Amino acid sequence: MSLLKALEVRDSTFQPYLSTNTLYDLQTGVFIPGVHGGMILNGGLSRTNGYMGRQQRFKSTIMMSHITRAMSYYPGSESYTDDTEDALKKERVIAFSPFDDNHANLDERMVITTSAETSAEEFFDQIKKLAQMKISAADSYTVESPLIDPRTMQRVRMFIPTFVCFDSWSKLISAFMQTTLDTKALGSSDTNTIFMKDGAIKKMMMTQIPTLAARAGIYFFLSAHIGDVIKIDPYASAVKSLQYMRSSDKPKEVGSDFLFLVSNVVEMRNVDLMLDTDKKDALYPIVGGSATDLNEVTLILSRCKNNASGSQLPIIVSPSKGILSALTNYHYIRSNKYFGLIGSQVIHKPAMTDNSVGRTTIREKLTDQKTARAIEILAQFRYIKANWVTAGVDVNFNTYTPEQLAEDLLGSGKAMVNDILESRGWWTYDKTNLQPYLSTYDVLAIAQGLYRAKGVSLAGMTVPQATSETQQTV
Repeated sequence: MSLLKALEVRDSTFQPYLSTNTLYDLQTGVFIPGVHGGMILNGGLSRTNGYMGRQQRFKSTIMMSHITRAMSYYPGSESYTDDTEDALKKERVIAFSPFDDNHANLDERMVITTSAETSAEEFFDQIKKLAQMKISAADSYTVESPLIDPRTMQRVRMFIPTFVCFDSWSKLISAFMQTTLDTKALGSSDTNTIFMKDGAIKKMMMTQIPTLAARAGIYFFLSAHIGDVIKIDPYASAVKSLQYMRSSDKPKEVGSDFLFLVSNVVEMRNVDLMLDTDKKDALYPIVGGSATDLNEVTLILSRCKNNASGSQLPIIVSPSKGILSALTNYHYIRSNKYFGLIGSQVIHKPAMTDNSVGRTTIREKLTDQKTARAIEILAQFRYIKANWVTAGVDVNFNTYTPEQLAEDLLGSGKAMVNDILESRGWWTYDKTNLQPYLSTYDVLAIAQGLYRAKGVSLAGMTVPQATSETQQTV
């Protein structure tokens, strides 16, 4: 007899990742079954997320972009941010949304406070109260997701997300420390141990974060500054904080638990201004734009509990608009030998489309939803081929090409291609969203004749029709 069955113990609850609709979802994600019979990309934001880098590496911009984008896709979600450096502007953060018409709604769902108004202890106590409120009234704060738990094959019910952000964790100080600094003379004996006490308070908070996240559907975000490792012995061997960090780098004032307990940690390493060869104009110009608005930031996935660590991802970031996901997708495939861009290096068509694009016109052309969707699929396809282990997967990612993808889809008729390009690549529990969901896995499965999903209607294919509820929650 099984002792575990006799004890009636079971696996922990499945933890969904939340989509940001950026390539970061591929960097941290995996495909899992969905209620419609296809596959869903379970990637993006984990329950605990760390963002680290040296100064002016767009840590806050990227982190707040991820939060704002996810809030745009998951109705009812709310965010509460402790701006410990008093540097965030709410209007700017709201502008990071991918949907302009979501701005007013986001304003109501987003709160940003500062350490001057809310102490670290008070902020954390509020989060614990919020968690208890969600747990005590779970039926009111949980929804059916379109995800199927790969272990139980049961539909996942999840909490409506709450996003909690510390920007930055490095500069978070306790009320005890602030009071001491305010009331004691600098250099007095009363201040000798304040940093030890302050560190202990932060450690107590960090220790509770993973449990709060799992119990109440809270997604935590912590940014951290990177500084130099100070070596007393210049001949001593260098020890890396994490495998994919530089041996000369170390997160500052976060405590060792930051690297132990946070499930995803991404480092913003290199930043380059994106200029044309003349060094005067933007590489991807647009009317009314600025030559200094586009920056390429390289993300290093230093730690990941859902996919392999160590991957690198270049993304395009605007100080005013945050992550430019669609432009990042184009830049990614253009930088990788024009993957799926058919034609010359000057003018080309993304596979599956008849819309010609080029470097100088791409930002305007990306306003067309079908063009942007085709480029998104190609970018994800290229990323999977380059970074994922796909041996043994039914769908052929390895030797299959974008040209074959376009040929196989167009061979089934343009109506099917049109349906694919009108789909979306981010999942949600929103039953009012009638736009069908298709992952890149699904798209390749359709082209290769392996598609088994029941929840979307594709022209030219005979598939059982799902109920309207199933169709609306994918």
